[in-house]
Amino acid sequence: MMELPPSLAPVMLSETVPFTFTPNAYSAADYRLEWVGEALPGVTVRLGEKSLEWVRVREVLDLPRATAVVEVRDAEGAQVLHAGYVQPLARVSGGTWSAHVPVALLSGSDNPIELRVRRGGRELKGTLVSKLVPRPGNETQLLFDATCSHPRVRAETVSGLRPDTFVYVGCRFVHTKGDSHPHPSFELYVYWDGAGRSIRVDGVPTPSSSVGVWALKLGPKPGYVDLQSGEQKIRVAYSVPERLRRLTLGLGVGPYGYAFQDKGESLETFAPLATLYGSYFLSESMRVTMFNATALHRLWYTNQGFYLWSEQMRVFDSRFSMVLLFGLDVLVFRTRGAGGDVHWRIGGPQGIEFAFRDFPIRRHDVSFGAFIAPKLVSEHFYYNAWVRWGPPEWFVEFNYLSWQEELPDQLVYSRSIGLSVGMPLIRLL
Repeated sequence: MMELPPSLAPVMLSETVPFTFTPNAYSAADYRLEWVGEALPGVTVRLGEKSLEWVRVREVLDLPRATAVVEVRDAEGAQVLHAGYVQPLARVSGGTWSAHVPVALLSGSDNPIELRVRRGGRELKGTLVSKLVPRPGNETQLLFDATCSHPRVRAETVSGLRPDTFVYVGCRFVHTKGDSHPHPSFELYVYWDGAGRSIRVDGVPTPSSSVGVWALKLGPKPGYVDLQSGEQKIRVAYSVPERLRRLTLGLGVGPYGYAFQDKGESLETFAPLATLYGSYFLSESMRVTMFNATALHRLWYTNQGFYLWSEQMRVFDSRFSMVLLFGLDVLVFRTRGAGGDVHWRIGGPQGIEFAFRDFPIRRHDVSFGAFIAPKLVSEHFYYNAWVRWGPPEWFVEFNYLSWQEELPDQLVYSRSIGLSVGMPLIRLL
């Protein structure tokens, strides 16, 4: 289970330059800072009109923070205490003090904003809390993070949600060893604004793991969990395999514009091209991959590559990643018609791939990349570029593959460009 502090507020405020894709239409106008008890005289506190921003927390949650504009009049000094931070106010003029204070918008008394004002030799104290008061059209926000897309986490049933409810759900997979094979341990992180310190999980009262957050570890069955706060009920469904398979094989096929040229023949036509994909899972950021492309034509070729897939970075709200592919490939081809010679060579095109998750809809990812071996000291070159899009169950891929080989008595050139449709065929190990 991912470690959660008693409150996420300090984590939210410590993020230096937050970048997230805004999950909903909230603004500072959907929150209000309210005094607990009587307001301190001569003190005004409001949220900056355009100050609301979303912060990614612990990899799986996007939560809002904003800036409170604090002004104190007729005082000798003042300070704000919030989420473990102390911020003194600056003197504006005379006895007027002011500050812009970052605050975590976690509703309720467990996330207080405390003010201390020195006036007439006495210290006055007051406390405020944030409260969600959504404008018309922004009520009842139930949101799922991009980390929940592939396990198909969704709200199966929802009833009785209050208009001022905000629920954000994040997900995480943990690979655990079993007696004979790896087992998935599925973690669900539920932030429920205004739910208090306890909700019912499958009917059992369950205290929060952090302020407003419930961390749940779930198994493959029954495939859903019931959450309840008062009369508010949510059934969250998910799809997790009972056994994790490390090896995946997939197949794609499609019509391609096919060009081939050697000493004896030159053609441009259409031909089917089959692609085979393989992936062996090593870790979240590393795997061994295989790629094969075969032109189904009398002047055929087959291109077989093996690569180490290594994720180098994940940015832009953890939805955009860059991957390097290191390895080698084998190219086998036939020249001079159906009765011609068969040639082969080993090469080392290196690759790069970029991927964007949930584009433009949930569970649909897009990736684009290339393998490149440019022409340097010989006439040999190899280029393979692709754009792939789809959910885990299928994909559509545009592919461009061009190569040239220098033989003792001729140059052999080929180009394939077209569209494939494919899907995973089998999962093993």
